[in-house]
Formats: sequence, structure tokens, C-alpha cells
Amino acid sequence: MVKIVQTRNSTQHRLLPKLLCILALCWPVLLLIAAAENDAATSISAADSVRLFVEKELSESPPKPKSKIVRLQLATLYAGKAGVEDWSVTYLPEGLLGINVASTGWSTIKGSRLSLAGFVDLVDAVDSEASWASSTAVSVGRVYIPFTLNTAQVSSSASRLDELSGDIGLAIKASANSSFQFRQLKITDRKSKTGWFSSSGTLKNSFVISCTVGEDKPAAELNPNLRGDYRLAKCEYKNVTGPSSRQEYAYLVDSGIYVRLFSQGSKTEFTYSVTAVDYEK
Repeated sequence: MVKIVQTRNSTQHRLLPKLLCILALCWPVLLLIAAAENDAATSISAADSVRLFVEKELSESPPKPKSKIVRLQLATLYAGKAGVEDWSVTYLPEGLLGINVASTGWSTIKGSRLSLAGFVDLVDAVDSEASWASSTAVSVGRVYIPFTLNTAQVSSSASRLDELSGDIGLAIKASANSSFQFRQLKITDRKSKTGWFSSSGTLKNSFVISCTVGEDKPAAELNPNLRGDYRLAKCEYKNVTGPSSRQEYAYLVDSGIYVRLFSQGSKTEFTYSVTAVDYEK
């Protein structure tokens, strides 16, 4: 995947080869994502109930960013391995964000998402590649010969929200010293190939997300080039059908966007830090 392109002319879609088209919840904006392996266009849309709920929340609490971020770079750390994550951000008229992400490090990931404040992803699509080596010893008679096996994994996924309810208006604002809770059901279609083996399937994950938001602090504490204040949001993701996780975000007040700082699952732990930022001129 390359990037999200905003257009109001559907004929433009036919001029771009190999497209994965995301319909922005039936609003009059078509988001196009160049897909590496899709010859035909495929549409991903959230459920109508989600669309109506989001429209209502955005009409009551429309985002009003003072400083729009167009690019953000994060340094990532996982299991002692460093990586880099690059964001390209588009502020859409409907109050949503289109975010393209490219990351390198322990794996190569390219993805795009249609999001509320960079926090609640309504639809997203991701391609990833990873490789690793495992060493062992093969017995030949009384001799053990060292043997290294290189394995590569390629996967792609497309997700959409099927249900959304709760304090979304409060989540979008992330008011200082507040708390909120909401529930979402995400459906993910995934394909994966590891070595000679391929698999595919559909996952349904129902989460109850509970967050507490701290006081205003200078965003320059995170990076000297960030503008305005930020608020630390600590969130618990309780998965009704699987493992839960803990996330921490910096909500950038002037830009109306959440940036993940920490993520901890049952077997994983990631940290993130802002290394570069560009604003709309």
C-alpha cells in the first residue's frame, strides 16, 4: 500500500491500477489505497449503525484542530529491536483523519486507516513482511552439523468496525482530568503465508476500552518541535473474546490526534517516541 488519496470523482478510481478502495462510511469522499496484490478494487466499509453513530458524534463535537500535522515520525522499540514508523496525515472535511503508516525494523509494514482522532480506526488495511532465522543442529551419524533455516512471512489484512457505542464524543475531545469508556466490535479478514504454508480467516474481536486522561503538559516534553499541550491517556483494552492489552497515548491538543507511546499485550511490549513532526503551512 502506498497512500490515501482523497477524491470526489469516482472516474479517477478507474485510472489508478491495482487499487484497494475504502468507502469512507458512505460519506461523499472516496479514499483510495494502492494495494500490492489486488488487481481488482475491493470496498471496505463500516456498518451503517457505526456510520450514523459517528456522524451524530462528530456533529455534536466537531474537531477544531489549530495545528494540523501532515507528517509524524516515531522511533519504536520492541524486544530490544529498534524501528521507525512514519505517518502521513490527512485531515478530512468530515472530521475524520486519513493516516498512512510505513514502518521498518523487526518487520516492514505499510498500512492505511480511516480514523477518529487517530484513536478509533473505522476501517484499515495493512500489508506486512517479516523474516527470521532459526538455528539447529542436524545429526549425521555421530556428527552434528549446524543448520540455519531462514523463514519469511507475508500477510495482509483488512478491518472494519461492525459495532461502536459509548463515550465517543468524550474520546474525541480527551478533556483534561477526565475518563471515558466505549465498546467496539472489529472484524478482520486476514491472509498470511509463512514459508510454504498459507492461511486465511476472519477474526471478530469485541473490546471494551476504558481510559483516563491526565492534565495538560507542554507537548515539547515529547519533542521540542511539537506545538501546544498534550494529555496522557491511559487505556485498558478488555477483549471479550481474546487477550487484553494496555495502551498509553499522548493526545496532542492543538492537532486533535492521539499518538501511541506504549503498548503492552500478554506477550509483547512496545514503546514509541516522537522524533520528527511537520505541520501544514
